[in-house]
Amino acid sequence: MKAFILFSLLFGAGLAATHERAPQRFARLVLRRLGLLLAIGLLHFVLLSTGDVLTLYALLGLVAAPIVARARVRVLVALALALFVLHVAPLPYPRPFASEADLAEHVEAARHVYPYGSFRQVLAFRLVELRPTAALLAWTAPRTLGLFFLGAVVWKTRFFRNARMPAVAAVLCALGAVATWLVHVRGVYALDGPGSVALSLGYGAAIASVAARGGLRVFAPIGRMALTSYLTQSIVLGFVFYGYGLGLFGAIGRLPALGIVVALFGAQMIFARWWLARFRYGPLEWAWRSFTYGAWQPFAA
Repeated sequence: MKAFILFSLLFGAGLAATHERAPQRFARLVLRRLGLLLAIGLLHFVLLSTGDVLTLYALLGLVAAPIVARARVRVLVALALALFVLHVAPLPYPRPFASEADLAEHVEAARHVYPYGSFRQVLAFRLVELRPTAALLAWTAPRTLGLFFLGAVVWKTRFFRNARMPAVAAVLCALGAVATWLVHVRGVYALDGPGSVALSLGYGAAIASVAARGGLRVFAPIGRMALTSYLTQSIVLGFVFYGYGLGLFGAIGRLPALGIVVALFGAQMIFARWWLARFRYGPLEWAWRSFTYGAWQPFAA
């Protein structure tokens, strides 16, 4: 959850940064950039993973972009708060499954198809999962859009450049930790969303503080190749866990699975450093940037 919140904040900050740097071309650049992201996201969902976030980000980005470009900070804060309330309001959101029995039947089918099915069978099952996944995305959409607006506020106010950032990080983390304790120990579930956002902002402030002092540079290359790394993870882990590969879905515990993920991430960090010593962008980042600007971008370092 914290990673999703941080990534959503960064996405909103990216929209604000793009408008700040190219206000006259903002509409055209964003339309092309998010249009291609939507196409990549749909292919990623269908071919690789129902856990795709690119499609949701592209669609909501198209909604957020004109508002981020025109609205003042106060308006963006108000919109973010309103959307957070909307997310937890008892609205008639579509249900992913009609009943507990339907959910149990779906889980049982997943336990059979994912570790044993062929690529075609896994693909067919993923299409079946489209409806419940869309229902879940509809429920998360208000919160995600609110996080986009909050991320734009973070950029416009230069929040992470505050000289007192370590103290800010400590306060936010403390507030988030207290809220999390109240949620899980006292059952004050209304604090779940605000607590997660506060804790995520605290993490972000702490990371910004360390980065400002020259730390975390080792992660810079893989950060510059985020899209390539994200899709590569889906390809590799799909082979590891699905039936058309090693079929380890449901066959190993959390610790071995964590080991696989850490090993993959480490390999990606090494590869990203090697690649960017030779090229300016990751392969997908270069293609995405070239499409966005309507011209081939320089590739060699």
